[in-house]
Amino acid sequence: MFKYQATDLGLTLEAEIDCEESLACIREVFGDKRRYLQILANFISNSLKFTDKGGKVTVSILILEQQEIKEDIENNALQKYIKFKMIIKDTGVGISQEGLKNLFVDFNKLEENQQRNTSGTGLGLSICKRIVEQMGGVVKVESTLGVGTEFHIDLRAKTKHIVT
Repeated sequence: MFKYQATDLGLTLEAEIDCEESLACIREVFGDKRRYLQILANFISNSLKFTDKGGKVTVSILILEQQEIKEDIENNALQKYIKFKMIIKDTGVGISQEGLKNLFVDFNKLEENQQRNTSGTGLGLSICKRIVEQMGGVVKVESTLGVGTEFHIDLRAKTKHIVT
C-alpha cells in the first residue's frame, strides 16, 4: 500500500521483522486488526509526508515477550500473550523539542512544518496515541530537527500461533 506512495515520492520504504516467528504471531493477533492497521498506517503516512526525496522510512516489528497461555492440540496451535513494538523511523525533517511537546495535541500542525504543502487535520497522531493507550500501550517519540524521527509503539496482544 505505501510502497507505491514511497516510490512516487522518491523515498525508500523498508520493513524489518525480527524473525519469521514474529511475523506469524503478528498475523494471528486477536483483537481489532483495523485499529492496529490504522495506527501503523497513520505513523507511516506521517513519516512519508515529512521525508524529503531520497530519504528513507523503515518500519520494524519486534516481539519483546511471549507467554504461552493455552495449547490448542485440536487445531495444532498455541495461544500466547505477546508484547511487541512497532518502530517507524524516518530520515525526514525531524521535530524540534518545542514541537515534540505539542505533537499529540488535537488539530495541531507543527509550526516548523507549516511551509510544507501537506494535507491533514492535525488529528491523526493524537487519535492513534489515544487508541494505543486504550489498548494498554505506549507511544514514544525521539526526533532531531533536520535528521529524522523515530516513533516507538509498544503494545500487548493475545495471539494464536500455528505450530508446524
